[in-house]
Amino acid sequence: QENMQNIHGPPNGRFIVIFGPPAVGKNTVTNYVRQRLFHFEWTLRVTTRLPRISEGETQGDPLIFISKEQYEKLKNGEPVAADYDNQNGLTDPYYIEMINENIALGNELSELSEKPKEGTSYATLKSLVDGRLKQGWSFVNHSQSEKGITSRLESFKDNILLVNLTAPEDVVIERIKTRSKNEGTPAAATEERIATARE
Repeated sequence: QENMQNIHGPPNGRFIVIFGPPAVGKNTVTNYVRQRLFHFEWTLRVTTRLPRISEGETQGDPLIFISKEQYEKLKNGEPVAADYDNQNGLTDPYYIEMINENIALGNELSELSEKPKEGTSYATLKSLVDGRLKQGWSFVNHSQSEKGITSRLESFKDNILLVNLTAPEDVVIERIKTRSKNEGTPAAATEERIATARE
């Protein structure tokens, strides 16, 4: 904690990426940082997947959960409105305003990730994050793929700090199986996660 309090790089904030295989504990560590160091926020990242209620995920923490229709509007730079028809539709005006602010600032998106097997998509509101980094905000998020880390290095190279998490392989695989069972994840996607953990 003492070291973490000294990682701000004036005059801007820091963009911290905690990375490691699926189910290694990235959420646990990022939550620990945010609970003890109030100046860290979750990265402004959207996804079309459902919240993991069993892990305590809620709207905006750690992700902004939106519908596939809202995601397509964001990608196309079209203003996003509340979606009351989709079970995963975003209705909170606070987060809708954030998305539309990113569009107004130029709508640059980064770390786009679309996973057909799981039917989910992700993107970071880069225009908004860049503006807030310049104001001294710091962000923390995580990644499990080399592609995701490379993309973040390219997007936030002047402000980034990488933290690598590891755990015994058997522990990680058991956690992946438990999470997949709780979420009803398709078998093919579960096997893909396990393969990623073994790399």
